[in-house]
Amino acid sequence: LLGFATLTPTYSLLQCGAVVPFLPGVFFVASSLAGLARVSLELGEANEALAHAKMLQGRNPGAPTGYAIAGRALARLGKDDEARAELERGAARVPGSAELLNTQSEVLMSQRRYDEARRALAAIVSRTPAESALVRSATADTFRAQGRVTEAIEELRAATAITPKNPWLWIGLAERCVEARRYDE
Repeated sequence: LLGFATLTPTYSLLQCGAVVPFLPGVFFVASSLAGLARVSLELGEANEALAHAKMLQGRNPGAPTGYAIAGRALARLGKDDEARAELERGAARVPGSAELLNTQSEVLMSQRRYDEARRALAAIVSRTPAESALVRSATADTFRAQGRVTEAIEELRAATAITPKNPWLWIGLAERCVEARRYDE
């Protein structure tokens, strides 16, 4: 086995390509790059996550995950302009992607660019009622972050009308009503 004992699993994966022996009997497939990138980001290794995301983009440029993770990694590195550019590149390649545009919205919200975040959410092509409701809920979050609680409540009401059996939306609506001191609602 090419000295895998002295190499990190990440290095082995990046050097060897599609199927990589990691331990005897255990293999990583190229699709696990997304998992590695997510884990790296969660562990605070933004540079490593960015490298995995770029590799994923190279292998599958039409998939939104590589762009979404790269955008998050760049934002964590404090490279806000580069993060926005990366997410816009992904949105141009994969228009309407919920994963990508939701990530773009989160990054824009962290930069206090609420109107742009709402525009990103509005560009999502929802394929199911649940996705539509989650877009409305995320839009409510942008209004709340701006201190516009009444509009957040309206968005959450619309979300609960779309998927009335989702308890988390009802909890969010109740929390916003309490925040607005609208206890009777």
